[in-house]
Amino acid sequence: MADWSEPAMRGVWAQALLPMLALLLASAATGTRADTACAEPRLTLTVAKGAMLHLSLDAPCQKGGRVTLSHAGFRFAVGLDADGRYQATLPALDAAGQVTATLGDGQVLQAAQPVGDLDQRRLALQRPATMRLSGSGAARLTLLGDASLTDPLLVQVAEIPADQVKAIPLTLIADVTAQNCGHDLMVHILRSGAKLPAESDAILMSMPACGADTLGTHLSLDLGTALPAATTP
Repeated sequence: MADWSEPAMRGVWAQALLPMLALLLASAATGTRADTACAEPRLTLTVAKGAMLHLSLDAPCQKGGRVTLSHAGFRFAVGLDADGRYQATLPALDAAGQVTATLGDGQVLQAAQPVGDLDQRRLALQRPATMRLSGSGAARLTLLGDASLTDPLLVQVAEIPADQVKAIPLTLIADVTAQNCGHDLMVHILRSGAKLPAESDAILMSMPACGADTLGTHLSLDLGTALPAATTP
């Protein structure tokens, strides 16, 4: 005669549930291993025409994370996409062509591709979000970094094409805000290219005193022919 007592029924249910519980635990463990076993981050560079560096960063474990990229002493920050990837083409500022990527968890990646045709004259500016370069139509301006990030790191590069024989004037523009009024702003610039040694310099801008008549305005500093004309043979 079958035993329908409560203790016996609990034993039957336990025997039936144990295999199901083991299966669920195994499935959860497999899923955890799949989530944590993403590929190692990788930074690759290739040299493109016109002394450009094509950068590709793949960091599957850093999806949507912040990355700080460094090149020739300048730093800019970007965000990885939903797959943990970032791609960009940046103007080379030195012949070594070295780029360093610092991931959000502190990992540091490095890659280098020597650049041999630095005929383009370039000026790089490590700039806050409230400062920018302005030039004539012949100058190509490239912004590196994501201005929408919290505490953004930005670099702007002005470039004269190799076939441009005239000098191009550049202007440095700084917006007057409640955060910078009444202060001195120092920015760093680097001139490179035209087969000449790179020249580093600093520019100091004294912002006007805070007031209703100054907030929202901007200062303009004429850099002159910061990118000189190509040397004629």
